[in-house]
Amino acid sequence: MRNRLVLILTVLVVAAFVHASMADTLSGSQPNIIFVMTDDQGMGDLSCMGNQVVRTPHIDGLDLMPLLTQQAKLESHPIIFHYPHYTHATGLFSTIIENNWKLIRFYNDEHGAYLLYNLAKDPEERNNQAAAHPEILQKLAMQLNSSLSEMKAEMPTLNPDFKSTAGVRRFNLKSTKSLAEKERGLFKTRLKQ
Repeated sequence: MRNRLVLILTVLVVAAFVHASMADTLSGSQPNIIFVMTDDQGMGDLSCMGNQVVRTPHIDGLDLMPLLTQQAKLESHPIIFHYPHYTHATGLFSTIIENNWKLIRFYNDEHGAYLLYNLAKDPEERNNQAAAHPEILQKLAMQLNSSLSEMKAEMPTLNPDFKSTAGVRRFNLKSTKSLAEKERGLFKTRLKQ
């Protein structure tokens, strides 16, 4: 645990120094956004929880402490997830969440496939609203494409050497939804035990 924390802090400090040394070069450019997520981290490991040893290095970004202490409000903006690569459970996709709507775009379906959910009414994401709300789908899809373009996100590309093999699992909208339903069922079973 301690080694992991030291590694994370080292990476953050190095990133801060690299950023500081490039400040003139980056003048006028948009900042990168770095999310640092850890697992198995206790509340006492955070400086915001009173830890006097571990201090957050200076990184350009958004300090969430005023929000957590209710001394400020967070300006509303869309949240974007972008996975231009395969993971253990899904294929290539991007997601945008704005207000109560969540749009998921799968890149490996023939024409690109979308799922649209109203998170306020459907927090479990069971009812795809893409057909019922094409105007919201189009607005969010345009906003997602524009944001990915602005941040120069790496986009998935076709592999010209790919040879389809029968029986090889393809991750697309259908298989990902199927896996989500299976995992939802397993979770409900565990809750009953």
